[in-house]
Amino acid sequence: MQNKGARWGWILFEGAEAGLWICMIMEGQLERMILAVLCMALLFPWIGAVGDSKGHKRIGFLVCLILGFLGVVLAAWTGLGAMYLLAMLGFSAAGLLHAAFLTDVSDEAHMELISSLGSICFLLCGALALWIVPFLRESRFVLGFTAAWMVVFSIPFLVYVRHHHTALPSEYPLPREVLHRIRHTAVPMAKNRKIRSLVLAAFFCTAGVSTVLTHGAWNSKSTGWILLPALLALGLSGLGGKRWNGLQILAVWIGLCLCGCLLDLLLPGSAFMTVGALCFGIRALVRGCFGRIIPRDQSAAYFGIFCCLGCLGLLAGFFLGTVSFAPVLAGVLFCLSGAVLLYRRRGFAGIL
Repeated sequence: MQNKGARWGWILFEGAEAGLWICMIMEGQLERMILAVLCMALLFPWIGAVGDSKGHKRIGFLVCLILGFLGVVLAAWTGLGAMYLLAMLGFSAAGLLHAAFLTDVSDEAHMELISSLGSICFLLCGALALWIVPFLRESRFVLGFTAAWMVVFSIPFLVYVRHHHTALPSEYPLPREVLHRIRHTAVPMAKNRKIRSLVLAAFFCTAGVSTVLTHGAWNSKSTGWILLPALLALGLSGLGGKRWNGLQILAVWIGLCLCGCLLDLLLPGSAFMTVGALCFGIRALVRGCFGRIIPRDQSAAYFGIFCCLGCLGLLAGFFLGTVSFAPVLAGVLFCLSGAVLLYRRRGFAGIL
């Protein structure tokens, strides 16, 4: 396991992701975000399959981060929609490799905690960006702020985080070899009941998170209210796990989510903060559990497929988030996610 600097570098990078996506939403780039997610669903397995080779994960992360940064700068300079798309694609690919580094910066005992702290950083930075961006009236100022934000929150990751677990040679594989690696990753994932259940739970949960965030883009006044209960939920998933096991936390979350959905029927919009907080909490828990049970020297390939299916959940959430009762739909998705994990509780003995 790496030092504390590597852990905090991994955690802080999620703040860079939050800043970029909030700025893109505030810039009205939802249509290009949908196109970017479609492209990511196709590219992620390929990027992951290449990233496990010796040294490729860190090099790939740096290249994708530079492409994302250039996309933001060129979008501010030219205003071209293609540059917005380049920024989102480059930074999303960097985000995939960032998730794969979880197995390099943490041991098995702390993965849920570090994953939860990363989600807390995402929420804090997202709330801060939501407060700052409206004061930046012109598009070029917003994009300039985004570029500076990305640099600041990426520096600790670049300085401290290293790729330790490798099992493949450093040569770049041919397309046929990449397809072979993808198949040899996807088949074991589909056959492994624990991984299959986590991926399915993550799909429902990502759709719920995307529904909440998209709904917040249309109703930005309520977005800030997600922060306090989200921190509570994430604290339960990470710190509270020392006293409660994951199943107890999950049962409490499902109960709170159901209460929030019922409350939304009486006070429309009130379920937004409850459902959003719980979706972020279970997302952190699932990501930590997933990182614990996959092979450490194949983390990029596994997370590539994991994030590919997550993109499909994002697309579902984009469309569900535009309806008036989006928080209730997000709550249903969350409950489905929790039900999958509870149903598989025997298989997750020692994990949840």
